[in-house]
Amino acid sequence: LVLLADIEKALEKIEAVAQVVVLATQTENKRGQQIVAFCLLKQGATASGPDLRANSFDLLPRYAVPDEVLVVEAFPTLPSGKVDRQALTVMVSVPV
Repeated sequence: LVLLADIEKALEKIEAVAQVVVLATQTENKRGQQIVAFCLLKQGATASGPDLRANSFDLLPRYAVPDEVLVVEAFPTLPSGKVDRQALTVMVSVPV
C-alpha cells in the first residue's frame, strides 16, 4: 500500500521542490494505475522531471517511486483555492 501523501512529503524534501501533488491515474499497464507526481519548483530553482524522479529513489522505497514526475509552473485551482486534481489528470493524458 502506497500513501500518496507520503510520496508528496518525501519529494518535498528535495531542495528544488516547493510543493508536490501526487495522483494515481488509470493506465493500461499491468498494474492498471501509474503514480504521477506534479512538482512546483522553488523560485529560481531548476530541475527536470527525470532528475526529480531519479532523486526520489534515494527518498522512497522502489515500489513508491512515481512512474512519472512532471514539473509544472503552477497548479490549476478550483474556485475554492484547492488544487484541481481533475485538471492535473488531464495533463497526464495529453502529450506535451
